[in-house]
Amino acid sequence: MRSLAVRCLGLLGVLALAAGCVPFGPSVAAGHVTPVGSVGGIHFAVLGSAPQVNAVMWSPSGLYFAFVVNRQQGTFVLGTSNPLRIETVTLSNQRTVVALTNHHAVVASVSGTNDWLYPLTGLSLGAPVAWTAPSNTYQQWVDTASGPAIVTGGQRPVPLALQWASGRHLSLGGGQIYVSADGRFGAVTGGWRGHYIPNPVSDAQNPSGSQVASSTQPIAIWDFGGRTPRRLETLHLPPVRVPESSIDTVAFSPNDRYVAVSVMSFDASPPTPGRTFVYDVRTGRLLGTGPWGNGPTWSATSRDLWIGTAAAEGRGTDQVMAVDGRRLALWPDSQSRQLVGMVDAHTLLMAVGAVTAPSQKLEVWNPATQKSLEVAQDSNGGPFIAWDPSPSGSAALTTVGSRVLYASWSLKHPPGS
Repeated sequence: MRSLAVRCLGLLGVLALAAGCVPFGPSVAAGHVTPVGSVGGIHFAVLGSAPQVNAVMWSPSGLYFAFVVNRQQGTFVLGTSNPLRIETVTLSNQRTVVALTNHHAVVASVSGTNDWLYPLTGLSLGAPVAWTAPSNTYQQWVDTASGPAIVTGGQRPVPLALQWASGRHLSLGGGQIYVSADGRFGAVTGGWRGHYIPNPVSDAQNPSGSQVASSTQPIAIWDFGGRTPRRLETLHLPPVRVPESSIDTVAFSPNDRYVAVSVMSFDASPPTPGRTFVYDVRTGRLLGTGPWGNGPTWSATSRDLWIGTAAAEGRGTDQVMAVDGRRLALWPDSQSRQLVGMVDAHTLLMAVGAVTAPSQKLEVWNPATQKSLEVAQDSNGGPFIAWDPSPSGSAALTTVGSRVLYASWSLKHPPGS
C-alpha cells in the first residue's frame, strides 16, 4: 500500500517532531501532560509511560478517564479531559480500579470478592463506601439517574438483572446484555451466557468478550438514563440465510442513536458469513444492512462503521459502511496493517507492521485516497497499540508500546470532513 508519510527521524526510539510526527522523548513524570502537536487533524499529548498499561476506562460523560499501571499495588492514573490533567493514585494493596461513573471510581479487590465506591472531586478520591459484589456478578456497570448499578446473572438459572448499591434489584429478562459506552442503553438478547467464574478485575473492560452467542430472537433495548430504567424498544432481526444463525456482536454508536447487530453461523466450519444490521435505538427502525465481518467498529462521529473481512488475513477486503448501508470505502486487507480506531470514514488510525515485528508504526490513514501520515513509531517490540475512545466521541486514549497518548479532535469539523 502506497504511503505518503515522511519518515520520523529519531535516535534510540525517540521520534523527532518533523512532518507531523509525534515525538516520545524521555519518560514523562506522572501528573505532567506534554502536548506534542497534530497529525491529520488529530491533536496528541503524551500522558507518560508505564511498564504495562491495563484496563483503560472512561466515565459515561467522557470527563474522567483512568488506566491501571499496577494492579497488585493498586496504582492507576486518573485524569480529566477538560481541562486535560492527570494524577497518579495509589490505593492499598490488592485493590484496583475497574470502572468510572460520572461521580465515582469503582474499585474492586483483586480477589474479586468486594467492591467500593470512591467519590470523585476533581482528581481527588473521597472516603470509600463498601459494596459487596454478588457471586454471580458479570461486572458490567451502568450509570443510572438513581446511581450506579451492576449487571448480575445471565447464567442458568439466574436471570439477567441490575443491582444497585442500595440493594434494589430489577429483572431485565434474557441472558446476555451489551451496554453502550456511556452506560445509558443496554441491548438484552435471548439465551444464556456460558458458565464461568467472572473476574471483575480482568472482565471489567470486556463486557461482551466472554459471552456465548445467542440465537436471533428479538433484542430488547433498555434505557438506563432515568431514575427507573425502562424497556424502550424491541429489535426484530430479518431472516439471515445461514445455518443456525446466531448473534455475533451488538455495538452501540458513540452518540447512542444507533445500534449495529451482526449475525452469522457458528455451527458451520469455517463460520458462514452472515449480515450486519443497523437500527435506530429509540424507534427500533431498521436503517441499513451490510455484510458480516470482524467488528463492526463505529467511528467517533457515529456516521459510519468499519467492517473487517471474514477471510484469512491478506485474502479479503475491509470496508467502511454508512448507517444506511452504503459502502463508503473498500480496500484489500493487509496482514501488516491493522485497524486501531476510526474518527470518520476518511480518518482511520492503523497499526503498521506485524505484531511480532521489532518495530511498528501508528498512522493516520485515508482509505479513499490511500494516503497516510505517520504518528509514532515504537522500536521496543512487545504489545504495540490499543485504542480506547471516549463516550463523548471526541477523544481517545492510545498506547504505543509503553507510552500513553491522549488524542482529541473536533466533532464539528472532524478530520477528513
